[in-house]
Amino acid sequence: MTFYNRHKYHDKFMRIETLQQHSVVSSHQSGASIGLRGVHEVNTKAQAFMMVAKGRVDFYIDDEGVLLKTVAENKAILKKFNEGDFETSIVGVTSWYMIFPRNKRGKGIMKAYIEGTVQLYESGKLTPLYEGRGFSVPIAFKTYYKEEY
Repeated sequence: MTFYNRHKYHDKFMRIETLQQHSVVSSHQSGASIGLRGVHEVNTKAQAFMMVAKGRVDFYIDDEGVLLKTVAENKAILKKFNEGDFETSIVGVTSWYMIFPRNKRGKGIMKAYIEGTVQLYESGKLTPLYEGRGFSVPIAFKTYYKEEY
């Protein structure tokens, strides 16, 4: 997702190719995770928000929940921040997953991980874990497990 000044950029919304032509800031690895090159990485998400809010860069990109939480937590800090001047849009999708070695031990660990995650998901306990950290819950964990792994 991206956060930007809606008066400067009227399209709702831009593709990754469009962002490539502007100054973009993100926290660690957010730009690379959606295939965007030349992204300026900052130390904190609040710093990324402030840079867009003050007009120093054009776009701030991050995971949806994280970005929305960052905006909500930091907009009160700025005295001249007009929320109506800014908007957010989906610009890409990231996927996060565990990596296991492709051996017998790795297959066992992956199976335990997937089965445990599916149990948490089906019991409703996984959603608070994800959302409490600003992430959206993936649609279905069962699709990650493949017998041929």
